[in-house]
Amino acid sequence: MQIVIIGNSQGEFLKRRLEAALGFNSSHKISWIASVYLNSPASKSAIASADVIAAEVAEPRVPPVEEAIEGAARLVRFPRIHLHFLWPLSGKAHPFNRSEPGYPSGAYPKELGDVWINAKLEAQDLPEPIFDEFVALDLASLFDLTHLRYMDELHTRKLEELTGMPGLWDFIEARYRSERLFHSPRHPSNAVLSFIADQLFGKIFPELTPRPVPLTIEHYRSKQAPVHPSIIRHFDLDWVDEHTRYRFHDEGDFTFMEWVNRYIRYKRSGEVAEALSQAKAAQFSEKFLPELHLLADKYPRSYELRTAVGEALFRAKDFMGAEYMARQAIKISDAHPEPFHLLSKSSRLLEDIPSAIKASQSAYELNNSHFPSAFWLSEMAKSINDLQMSETFAKVATGLRPDHGRSWLNLADAASALGHIDEAKAAYVEARHLLPQERRIVRRLDALNS
Repeated sequence: MQIVIIGNSQGEFLKRRLEAALGFNSSHKISWIASVYLNSPASKSAIASADVIAAEVAEPRVPPVEEAIEGAARLVRFPRIHLHFLWPLSGKAHPFNRSEPGYPSGAYPKELGDVWINAKLEAQDLPEPIFDEFVALDLASLFDLTHLRYMDELHTRKLEELTGMPGLWDFIEARYRSERLFHSPRHPSNAVLSFIADQLFGKIFPELTPRPVPLTIEHYRSKQAPVHPSIIRHFDLDWVDEHTRYRFHDEGDFTFMEWVNRYIRYKRSGEVAEALSQAKAAQFSEKFLPELHLLADKYPRSYELRTAVGEALFRAKDFMGAEYMARQAIKISDAHPEPFHLLSKSSRLLEDIPSAIKASQSAYELNNSHFPSAFWLSEMAKSINDLQMSETFAKVATGLRPDHGRSWLNLADAASALGHIDEAKAAYVEARHLLPQERRIVRRLDALNS
């Protein structure tokens, strides 16, 4: 069955979540079309061949997608969710905001903007009085916060009605005080998106039981809007206080005070994004090490820079240095797969297989569509003769990369050793096609057929 999801970047998360719930070797194929590309030739072709269209509803009205999806066998809808009452001053970009290297939408777009501070800046007030006055504000004296919360509830319940997905506001109401359910007004957490994904799965595949899927790396992790202290007090929020840190692009994370001070002064560093982009494009060539080291010292809260330094050290065959930088990155943030993958491959080459397996498992739990983690888990499990683990992750790897011959070979070897003969034969056939130079594959396949 061909399924097409139409929506903004929340739809991208739903695609990955449904694929994981189905299993990566599923015969069902899911694609995502960003709403802005709805009328492109490629989008029209995908829609014309779809069996099911899942269309996003962003506002309390049915979006006009019917003419774009004529011929679709079935249409289901899902909500694009937002939450404004925790950020009542958001909605307008910083006065100096502009597209620049490292920030295509600007460093402080409207999602991260603050209309009160903006007004002060536009009046050319000095930074220090703005900071002191803003921090001391009681937003409950400026807004009817209870009414703002009620308006969010009405909006969400209307979306529930239009999409046939009940319970979303009840889910938010029960948990918003105890956990971060949104990173900013229009960027929900994986917990909220997964609640939607589970309902969407049931609407598209009512006859199937979804596979358990761990909550992976946060979809909207790179831009987090700070919550004002008066909002924390008014709504009695348990998950946030003055020490909570908020992610800002690739530069690191900052407390509320630090974040506001940077916002007032329009502080940002395109040099971090530019350096990371160049180093990645050059596959972390060791020639970037001096610059990356300097930036890592300059931005001590950036796990991305420490991971990049580690990748460059790995390329230079300094595996102990790479392992050290991976562990430093993980100390800053253990919610991202990249430093765990770096730790795994460094530990593997240092012949610390238990540590390498543990790191790859962490990377996979954070991002279950991360092919290198799945492949190396299969490979390392085979090396310690854990055939069940090797087979399990080889299945994941072949689903993620059907063109990867060594993954098929791992699957075939593990299945053969476990006595799963038909599966082993099919996997050896795929491996033989992709690795024609491997004569052992033909011998093993002949042995199974004899």
